[in-house]
Amino acid sequence: MTFVKVPRPIIAFLAFLWGFAAAPEVHAKSPYIGNLTVVNSPDGLQVNATLINGFTRKVMEAIQSGVPITLQYDIELKERHSILPDENIVKRAIERSVVYNSLNKEYKFTSIQGNQNETVSLTKMRDIRDRMVQLQNVQVISAKFLKPNEEYYIRVRSQMNAKNYWFPFNYILFFVDFLNFETPWVESATIVINQFPVTNERNQKEELPEELP
Repeated sequence: MTFVKVPRPIIAFLAFLWGFAAAPEVHAKSPYIGNLTVVNSPDGLQVNATLINGFTRKVMEAIQSGVPITLQYDIELKERHSILPDENIVKRAIERSVVYNSLNKEYKFTSIQGNQNETVSLTKMRDIRDRMVQLQNVQVISAKFLKPNEEYYIRVRSQMNAKNYWFPFNYILFFVDFLNFETPWVESATIVINQFPVTNERNQKEELPEELP
């Protein structure tokens, strides 16, 4: 009888799928963007935000099983109009991804924003979680490009996917809800150039992601 040696990453991934299938159904809270703030710094308008309920323990278990995870944050600056549709001024996309190397027990984290690309290796899941779910001082536009006394607002959403896996597992992961989602758009308060800092009044209470043990 011939035995086929199965690679360790595939074994870990199959174990994750088995655990996911056997786990009882739990109605988790939907992911959303919280703590949205806009600040006018010397470098221009900057955004801070946090993904809430998106980086759960199940997502962490999937990462440790070898599933590559990608989060994309979409940021839009709009000019508010009373009659005509609101005008798009700037669009930004930020991609954060992580993959776990079980051999050296390191997480490879990559952040892509425009032509800026950062890759680091980390050993603690807490550090990965913080980098994945938090937007800090993200540059949107210089205030000098905005018109005085006009009303603007920034909106943010996040999307997660786990499709960058081997065939046929990528198709299986497509149906795993907590690894594939899109949050609703969340809007900041109205921005007028001479009134800063600007805080989203609907999310003033600081909210934190799920704590790690």
